[in-house]
Amino acid sequence: MTSRFSWRPNDIVAYDEMRDSANRLVAILLRRIRTGASEGVASRAEIDAVRRRAVDVDGFDRASVDALRQEFERRAADLSRASK
Repeated sequence: MTSRFSWRPNDIVAYDEMRDSANRLVAILLRRIRTGASEGVASRAEIDAVRRRAVDVDGFDRASVDALRQEFERRAADLSRASK
């Protein structure tokens, strides 16, 4: 477990980038639902999971924040490639 001291400025940037990547992934999933490109129920469940994980991550654990951002970015890239 990481220490609960105040965030360093670059930790705040990393956390914001993770939240941005979660929002981009949710936007892609919503677009796929609207266009009929994916199963609505499955995409809604994934949206719920993305939002939950973005909120639940320990913001003081930089490695977890970075790993989650990378996971969201990979998933968004996969979905973007699949829609082309």
